[in-house]
Amino acid sequence: MAEKRSFYRDITEIAESRIKELIQQAEETAACKYSSFKAAPYLRACAVTVYLAWRDVTDGLHADNDLERLEALVN
Repeated sequence: MAEKRSFYRDITEIAESRIKELIQQAEETAACKYSSFKAAPYLRACAVTVYLAWRDVTDGLHADNDLERLEALVN
C-alpha cells in the first residue's frame, strides 16, 4: 500500500507543477503584445490535458482535496 501512496503523491506533485508551469506560460504569452502567434489557448489546453491524464491515472486514489485543487488550477 505504501508503494501506491508514494506513486500517487509523486504523480500528483508532478502534475500540479506542470499545470502551474503551463498556466504561467499561457498568462505570460497572453500578456506579450509582441507574440507572433496565439500560444496561450494551446498552453491552457495542454494544462487541461495534464489534469485529465492525472485524474485518469490516479482514479480511485484521490485524497486531501487534490481533485478539486488541480481542477481549480485549470479553470
